[in-house]
Amino acid sequence: MHTNVVDTMLYEKYEPVIGLEIHCQLGTESKLFSPDSASGHDAPPNTRVDPVSLGHPGTLPVLNRRALEHALKLGLASHCRIADRAEFARKHYFYPDLPKGYQITQHRAPLCYDGYLDVTLPAGDSRDDGAPRTRRVGLARVQLEEDAGKMTHAGGETRVDYNRCGVPLCAALRRQRVSAAARGTRAGREDGAEEPELVSPRRASTRPRDRPSDSAK
Repeated sequence: MHTNVVDTMLYEKYEPVIGLEIHCQLGTESKLFSPDSASGHDAPPNTRVDPVSLGHPGTLPVLNRRALEHALKLGLASHCRIADRAEFARKHYFYPDLPKGYQITQHRAPLCYDGYLDVTLPAGDSRDDGAPRTRRVGLARVQLEEDAGKMTHAGGETRVDYNRCGVPLCAALRRQRVSAAARGTRAGREDGAEEPELVSPRRASTRPRDRPSDSAK
């Protein structure tokens, strides 16, 4: 089957629903659930670890109050609603940089939800009167979670550094789809934010059946 025919069929049947998940590390001295140092960037590998972050049997997590306060401030700054009840849960997956075999996160009951940020667009998107144009970015949730370790691949070998395991993160998830990659990236790069993680499921298309003429060649 010709490539253009396949593309046309997929276009008519599906449309991408694109969201961003933006992570930022919280400025705390200790990790999210253990007293070990959260400043492990320049430390020798596997020297900022403890039984809690490594998931040793019999250990129990204790929430870092300062991390909770930072997450609440971020939620309020982004016009979120604060949940009456938030929960942590284990998100199980198996990967070499996750020694516990699960990540503690709030993917089911987040601390903050239903917020937004107003993002200023570049000069080319200015209004007719020259004033900067803004776009409102909806946030589905702002949640607390812990980071995983770091893997380095070199010389045919893979080495794992667990210093980052348990470091507190705040994850902000966009509610609306992104219509332009530049706008989505700009919305994700706030102070201290890491590279946005693209979340792109697909849904049945709701667009009209007529496809742009240039794709019918």
